Amino acid sequence: MKQLVTVITMATLAVGVAVASETLREKTSTGLGIAVDGSGRITELSGAGVNRLHPDEPGFLITIREYEKDGECWKVSGQTLVPKRMVPIVGARGKDKVWGIEFDNDAAVSVRIENRGRYLRLEIVEATSPVGIAVVNWGPYPTTLHDTVGRYLGVVRNKDFAIGALSLGIGTDGNDRAACFCDGEKPGGMLTLSTIDHTRPVRYNYGHFISAPAKEAGTVGGAIALWGVADPTKDRELDLVEEIVRAEGLPYPTIDGVWAKKSPRANESAFWVNYDDTSIDAWIKAARVTGIRVLSRYNCFGNWGHFEPDPVAFKAGWEGLKTCSDKARAHGIRTTAYTLSTFTRAFRLPEPFIAPKLDPRFNRYVDTTTTLTRALPGPEGVKTRDTFNYVFWADPPLPAGVADNEIRLAKNPKTFSLFVINAEIVDEKVKSLGNRPTPRRFLDIDGELVVYRTAATNDTEVVLGDCERGFYGSTIRAHPVGTRVTRLDGYDHYDSLMPGTDEMIGEVAVNIAAAAKRGGMGNIILDGVECADRSGNSNYSVNRFIRTIFDHLPKENVTFVGSRMTHYTWHIFTTQSWGEHDLKRGIRGSQLETRLQHQLDLRRNNYPNKLGQYYPDSCSLEDIDWIMAFAAGHDAGVDFQFGLPKTYEKCERIRLWEDARRAGAFTESEKRLMRQTDTLWELKREGGKFTLSFVRRWKGDRFEELPASAAPVKAFGAGTAVMPRSIDREWVHASGQCERWCITDDLTAGVSAKPVDFEVTSPVDNRKWAMTVPLFVMRVPENSSPVVNPVAHYCWGNRRSKIRIKTTLASGEYVTIPHRVSLATVYNARHELLREVDLEDIPRASF
Repeated sequence: MKQLVTVITMATLAVGVAVASETLREKTSTGLGIAVDGSGRITELSGAGVNRLHPDEPGFLITIREYEKDGECWKVSGQTLVPKRMVPIVGARGKDKVWGIEFDNDAAVSVRIENRGRYLRLEIVEATSPVGIAVVNWGPYPTTLHDTVGRYLGVVRNKDFAIGALSLGIGTDGNDRAACFCDGEKPGGMLTLSTIDHTRPVRYNYGHFISAPAKEAGTVGGAIALWGVADPTKDRELDLVEEIVRAEGLPYPTIDGVWAKKSPRANESAFWVNYDDTSIDAWIKAARVTGIRVLSRYNCFGNWGHFEPDPVAFKAGWEGLKTCSDKARAHGIRTTAYTLSTFTRAFRLPEPFIAPKLDPRFNRYVDTTTTLTRALPGPEGVKTRDTFNYVFWADPPLPAGVADNEIRLAKNPKTFSLFVINAEIVDEKVKSLGNRPTPRRFLDIDGELVVYRTAATNDTEVVLGDCERGFYGSTIRAHPVGTRVTRLDGYDHYDSLMPGTDEMIGEVAVNIAAAAKRGGMGNIILDGVECADRSGNSNYSVNRFIRTIFDHLPKENVTFVGSRMTHYTWHIFTTQSWGEHDLKRGIRGSQLETRLQHQLDLRRNNYPNKLGQYYPDSCSLEDIDWIMAFAAGHDAGVDFQFGLPKTYEKCERIRLWEDARRAGAFTESEKRLMRQTDTLWELKREGGKFTLSFVRRWKGDRFEELPASAAPVKAFGAGTAVMPRSIDREWVHASGQCERWCITDDLTAGVSAKPVDFEVTSPVDNRKWAMTVPLFVMRVPENSSPVVNPVAHYCWGNRRSKIRIKTTLASGEYVTIPHRVSLATVYNARHELLREVDLEDIPRASF
């Protein structure tokens, strides 16, 4: 701190008042320009010679948040400090310029800024404060660009220019908000990334846990790249980002020598099946008939943590698993290491992190450490059961006496509630997947893993019941009164423990990579990867975990799929593919809105598209046609999870559509039509030529329709009106695969020189996790003047979203939002699709 202050003071004395007004100004060869004044405030953020800086949103080169003391720990201050002064540090010359930025509280940060020609590189070289700097925020960088936003990649766009911010290390991230829309009345798009210090212990998750400091994870060295592209397209943006990635040594996975982001093989469809050493040949045959090049076995390991082969599926162990992979590879098919990332437990094999003795690095509730008030006996007389031969969600009845063990703990008045369980807790969102058992909770009693299901209290004790000793094969030992007991952090419905340090999380990562290499598997699925942050170090831990796996595997022809993406892991993940079974809504409605929003997010972030898992065992060929046309419309692969087929009719139908998609047989206009979820299509192949034909529109029947009065609408502005409903479902273009829906009264817009605004209120629905979707149509009557950029105010519970529909509606045209995703569609009076319109964020689809 003293050195930086001294340098800044010397610079101030040397150049006097002129320093305060001195401006940083840089411009890249691609047309991106930035200017920052002597107070650290951005005065220009230009693209192609036009200032794109938002007029109402303040922008800064950096802002900071400091630490505050929190008992024996620390916490991040809720106050964001903006810079007071920014001066060039003496000796900075040429392309590399170091600027000192001063804040209140004697805090200061110095940033090196390098013009690399086609992008700008910014790096923190010093960060000091009497109490310590917890976060350095890059930006915010508010712009007027708002046509589309790539919230993972970190890019905001209009038709003529795009500006992006790219993290250059695992300690700098933007979560899923590296780019977002501005909140104000004037539309815009904003970029912001954060370099977070993780060198101090911080309480997190309501204060129940304390982070494990990562001494190497400070703010110094955090860096970003700022880039811009004129007339942006996916190819132009990826060309520049690829250049940055290679120049900065960022992860660069390839498929057949092509960067994975550009490879046509990046979103290949897959089979999710439980092949084993006796059925692998049959599954390879089915895959070849279908044209599938990826086989994913969704539970091939006998434990999670060390990831050893399931001894039932692969009787020869590693040799058997490797043989399956080698057989598949001989036919151009890659096999998959499916994992739940850092979730740790035993299945059919003991897990060395748990047995014979618990690893002390598992995450634990820090305020639950207490002691036994009644001694526990050793293994003699303690009834147990085999905890290796059941899977999550399936909890067979306990043998008599197994759960008779009772554990009594000293009651801590401040924290005893952390032991108490509501036995009725069931995740209602996923009831359709089958009833789950009462959640377990985990205890560490001097290295022995114990589970309990009920808890009660008296004046001096917490009494735990329905307990099992020696869980997952941990050694049962006698424990005297006074033995320390701690509740462990576990993921209830997967019966898994969570590693609590980055060191342990890194060991799990190395084990996953080693298992993939030893088993010959070239596709890595990291489900549940968001829980890799249980060290308390947020995205740093997630990024470090994924980067460790990447670094321990070949960089060629290994693909990565995860359940959640961060800004940094955009570099590593090949795509995202998520979507699960839904008995209520049928195969076509199965998590439809979630899948739709994912496709939009993937496209806006320049990712290859995937639709997630479908379960076609009991579906019809028409269902297959619907799924594959929907997938082709998004140029997306599909993951099929089903049993070994007895006939290949469905496989051959999938092959037909996959061959057409790979051959580029569909025009952009045809893809846009197939993206409409209420359409059915037929595909034929004759003499190597594909012919696509429209069959009909379809309407689901798994819903309750409410009257228009259930979703009241209001109109604002000249020329607008609400009229009694005169339309039916054909106008809405929604397939109706939801529980309840409501078509509102007519929203009409006529001649208006002012903005056209409507308000739509969602019906009240008190059922937990239920969705009641109000569907509305905004149309311009025949022989009326065009309406430009109409606005709908969407009220959903206590949320209110302003939806700007950025299009011009001509006479006779109408716009509808058929699904609760950020996309609208425009049709003419004959119900012919004219175009799609990207929207800003709206209340997102739920599970």
